[in-house]
Amino acid sequence: MKNNSHKENAGAKIITHVPTCKEDSLVDDVINKITKERYQFLDYIYVIDEEKRIKGVFSARDLFLREKSEKVSDFMEQNVICVKEFTDQEKVAILALKKKLKAVPVLDDNGYFLGAVPFSAILCIQHHEHREDILRSVGIVEENNQFQEASSLAWLRLPWLVLGLIGGIFAAQIVSLFEESLKEYFLIAAFIPLILYMASAVGAQTQTLYIRSLVFADFETKKYFLREVRISVVLAFFLSIILSLLSFFLFRQTAVSLVLGVSLSLTIIAAVFLSIVIPFIFQKMKIDPALGSGPFATIFADITSLVIYFFVSLWLLSIFS
Repeated sequence: MKNNSHKENAGAKIITHVPTCKEDSLVDDVINKITKERYQFLDYIYVIDEEKRIKGVFSARDLFLREKSEKVSDFMEQNVICVKEFTDQEKVAILALKKKLKAVPVLDDNGYFLGAVPFSAILCIQHHEHREDILRSVGIVEENNQFQEASSLAWLRLPWLVLGLIGGIFAAQIVSLFEESLKEYFLIAAFIPLILYMASAVGAQTQTLYIRSLVFADFETKKYFLREVRISVVLAFFLSIILSLLSFFLFRQTAVSLVLGVSLSLTIIAAVFLSIVIPFIFQKMKIDPALGSGPFATIFADITSLVIYFFVSLWLLSIFS
């Protein structure tokens, strides 16, 4: 059969010469078959019918532990985990790791057995996808760029950095709006890096886990989002308490300590929200969600954190003044 699969689909990673047998095959017959032929891998033997539909699977190790007169139908695993020919390769690799499979059988749209994606290909896929996600997280879409000219690489990275530059200027404008408050409470300005760092760190954790979870077929965004909100509340509570107590112990300023605690809580919750919403929007727009974890999300989260921090500062400091 002609393979029309895209290079990043399961069909492009399969090997077709894999050990197979029928349901009524005897163990002795299967052993003779696999010892006489040279297969590309021997981790599993797939049981197929006359129409090449998969009926079961068993490991080579299990085969040699059985009586030679035993039928494979007596001990084969009937619930075979399979993927379709055009399943994305990343989903194949994560499925294999999740289910602890050494190979993943591949079927066409009609359910006919085509072959299997071996463990060596699964490892290569994981390496490729990890590398691709790292590059996309910093706004680089092209992966095979190690031999490109410096000018080409610069143009690939420049648009996202310009976006970050514009965002940074906008953030500076926000800080300038609160100049008078910062003069009176210098400690508020001193803690800006901490607030931004904590929001970015929590956001990066959330976004990384969310993007990796998107590849699972049974993934439910709503359920995941509600769980992450609960996690963010717990993180915000403990981290804000720690920051408030430490800042009060060091500086003895109740108003500033309260500002820091409330601001940190709100920025952490906002960071978790943005870390899920931005990739979700990218996905709906048919754009790789990994791009949302790069400079775009970072500067957006930083601006949001600054706005929250300064508005909370104005509100609470006006109460205490």
